[in-house]
Amino acid sequence: MPTRLLALLFALLLPGLAGAQALFQEGTHYQRIDPPQPTQVAEGKVEVVEVFAYTCIHCAHFEPFLSAWKARKPDHVEFRGVPAVFAPAMEPYARAYFAAESLNALDAVHEPLFKALHTERRALTTIEQIADFAAERGVDRAAFLEVAGASSTDLKLRRAREQAMRWRVPGTPSVIVNGKYLVQAGQGGFQGMLEVVDFLVAREARGD
Repeated sequence: MPTRLLALLFALLLPGLAGAQALFQEGTHYQRIDPPQPTQVAEGKVEVVEVFAYTCIHCAHFEPFLSAWKARKPDHVEFRGVPAVFAPAMEPYARAYFAAESLNALDAVHEPLFKALHTERRALTTIEQIADFAAERGVDRAAFLEVAGASSTDLKLRRAREQAMRWRVPGTPSVIVNGKYLVQAGQGGFQGMLEVVDFLVAREARGD
């Protein structure tokens, strides 16, 4: 491509880049994680993690926005969920998430569990009750309970607690970008939250 054309394209893009820099400010729209934490993705990929809780109404409201974002995210972005375990009462839900994930049953359990808790107001507080709910959705109840109580799930719970502490997560929902930045909903709401995530993902992809 001719040098003059490259210069013209850069000149056209520069105002947009500068606008994004001015629009999203550290300390206002996102927080820097110091020190940065390791990611679980290959080189050249950008990791995006949601820290959530099934009992959190804000997480339930965020879920449709996040689902739409996951459907359009770039191929170089890898997403994973980490259930919050801030208190003992949250542990059954975290175990349920890890069990559904291990059994490839998140599509059957994840979003429907938010709906069951916050729309249908179902009393699902124990892992046995959640296993009954998963069985209604076609998941093998015995396998669900076995994985939920496995030592490998104990390890995942411990890691989830440790990660949330290292990321300094103050509440849910929170999004961690590449182990470096923490994003929560602000005046822009959930859509604005994801716009900040996109901004940080693009910056990480560029290597800024």
